Amino acid sequence: MKIKMKNTKISVIGLGFVGLSLAVMNAKQGFATIGIDSDKKKLKNLQKAKTNFYEPNLSQYLKESLKRKKILFSENLDEVLKTDITFITVGTPSTKDGRIDLTALKKVISDLKKLLKNKSKKHLIVIKSTVVPTTTSQIVVPILKNLKNVGIVVNPEFLR
Repeated sequence: MKIKMKNTKISVIGLGFVGLSLAVMNAKQGFATIGIDSDKKKLKNLQKAKTNFYEPNLSQYLKESLKRKKILFSENLDEVLKTDITFITVGTPSTKDGRIDLTALKKVISDLKKLLKNKSKKHLIVIKSTVVPTTTSQIVVPILKNLKNVGIVVNPEFLR
């Protein structure tokens, strides 16, 4: 699958540490970026350039990107349809027994399948979440495998 990077629009689902940093840096680099999250309070604060964690220069870059209208925030997953690439950065917390809770990832993938099934343009999904490599092949790919215009890439993120 080829996607031309010029005028590429990016969506990031999940605006925690990984997702927000990624969204802001994409916007800083000039990509039209939509950050999607279900936390309305967080979204309201982000529109005011207020973050809930510290990362060097993040607030400054967020302010600049908002001013240049390169980033916007929404709770509406349908915004993905306006983009070419979607990064999934939803939380994958550990359960009490130490396993990874994939509930949020499975829900987002299922919701994306419904949204993208009728999209005529190509769309790339990037799994950028703290999941083990087999999660994509065993969980994500089977859900999305029948979508002909959707490509899947894994870009793992491991935090400590």
